[in-house]
Amino acid sequence: MGATKNRGRGKSSDRASVPIVKRKLIQALRQVLRYYCPERKAAIEKYKVKVPLTKKDGTPSKRYTNAWPCSACGELFSKVEWDHIEEVGKEPSWPPIASEWGIYIERMFCSQDNYQPLCKICHNKKTKESR
Repeated sequence: MGATKNRGRGKSSDRASVPIVKRKLIQALRQVLRYYCPERKAAIEKYKVKVPLTKKDGTPSKRYTNAWPCSACGELFSKVEWDHIEEVGKEPSWPPIASEWGIYIERMFCSQDNYQPLCKICHNKKTKESR
């Protein structure tokens, strides 16, 4: 009976899974931010504008829809991206260093004054400029 070969199992595959763990952790933080952060919800309410709907014949309806003004171009949009005015910054390193992750989480979960609504086009421009 000879020695068995290591077919990609063990330590080498453990090292490869580290970025997956980091990605999943950041994804979970973003989900918490999106659905449970009271500061973000307050910012959404702060900027919300009720826009009256019109019927097919052009007459005003009794119903309204929500819209938000883009902070960059000023147009109203029914879907906006919520941008951090002060950037969250680069993702923290792996393995975790408490101070880096603490700063990252602190910036991600900021006050409502640090959020601004941006349309997709303006958000993409801002993101491109900051990189």
